[in-house]
Amino acid sequence: IKDAQAGLHETIPDNLLYVEAPCAPHIFEFSRFFITDGLPAHTSKTVQSRLLYALLETRETLGVEIALGVGTLSFGRWMKRSGLEIDPLGPVVDIEGKEHQSYIVNLPDVSE
Repeated sequence: IKDAQAGLHETIPDNLLYVEAPCAPHIFEFSRFFITDGLPAHTSKTVQSRLLYALLETRETLGVEIALGVGTLSFGRWMKRSGLEIDPLGPVVDIEGKEHQSYIVNLPDVSE
């Protein structure tokens, strides 16, 4: 996201966020959290769940408290339904013909 803001990515717009991308040891960036369209729905849900679990594990293993990412609008809704505290952090933008938005996610402590 920070690289996109600096114009270093041809396929990712530079206006992903309303603010400058935060950069700190406790912030993890996932700028390509996409799932291919070719997966059947049940497989896609399994992959999404595994990716979400891996993201949550970063809290414990790496000390990550906040995740900053780009995903489809349905991805944002899915994350909310998964019980995460997620908020849009930028405008809706077109990436490869689909509407995407940047999100900030406060990762819960899952070790309790």
